[in-house]
Amino acid sequence: MIFQVLTNFTLVFGLALNMIYKNKSDEMMKNMDKGREDFLQHYNLGVFTSVLVFISWVILNLMPKYTNKFHYNEPKDVLDSDYTMFKIMTIVSDGVFIISWLVASFYNKAAIESMDLDPEDEGGEAHKEKHIQGGKQVEDCSSDDESDYPG
Repeated sequence: MIFQVLTNFTLVFGLALNMIYKNKSDEMMKNMDKGREDFLQHYNLGVFTSVLVFISWVILNLMPKYTNKFHYNEPKDVLDSDYTMFKIMTIVSDGVFIISWLVASFYNKAAIESMDLDPEDEGGEAHKEKHIQGGKQVEDCSSDDESDYPG
């Protein structure tokens, strides 16, 4: 039961994170920003781990069939193949969880938290690059809100 709750939470959180990464990746690809490959790689990794978590979620939702059979039926009505299938499902589910955890924890390509996630924000690197292309210094900017960018 607890594994089903945690898997549901992980699946929903992972899919929401994938949507954020996909949206930001598409936006950065259109603008040809510097960090676009990092977001695309994070999106691809998120899709892969979400597929693995989905496989475990399906297996965990099939397991109650066997646990109910073990609990409510007479021991003579439960076949050895039921025990074997339940063991296989448990091993596969646990193995897929471990693989998805290892893949996600060993992936240290980019630090997304240091990147600008607000698409409408004109501050930061995009603002600096706009001024560099125009030949002006960022310090000479007459923007109303200069707190958007460092310097």
